[in-house]
Amino acid sequence: MSGTLSAGRDLDVPQVRAFAFTGPERQDRAVSDSIVRLYCAMFDRKPTSFELEYWAGRYWNGLPLVTIAEAFTHAEEFVARYGAVTDAGLVSLLYRDVLGREPGRRGVAAAVEKMDTGAMHRGEIVAQF
Repeated sequence: MSGTLSAGRDLDVPQVRAFAFTGPERQDRAVSDSIVRLYCAMFDRKPTSFELEYWAGRYWNGLPLVTIAEAFTHAEEFVARYGAVTDAGLVSLLYRDVLGREPGRRGVAAAVEKMDTGAMHRGEIVAQF
């Protein structure tokens, strides 16, 4: 499966999966895959091995993946890349950067409504992508 990152580079998903498991086989494959996907979605890059280990460790010490995703939306790197993003802007960039397409009006509106009503927070929306 291939997609295009916002910088126009091709992203080959099997290569991303292979990155997370260079060296000995990881026992937390699902967690590592999720962290790699978050980095690709939020920062348009793969994590370094240190970053992967750091966030996997935080997860295994009780930090939920949705909280990690929420933290990424406030990260200095994210803000430097995208600026102060509205909820609608966040959903739109996720459609473009993760799904590789422009969002439909209803998809953005539904996600923003969930955030406005408190039914979901940004981390939960990010993790759904």
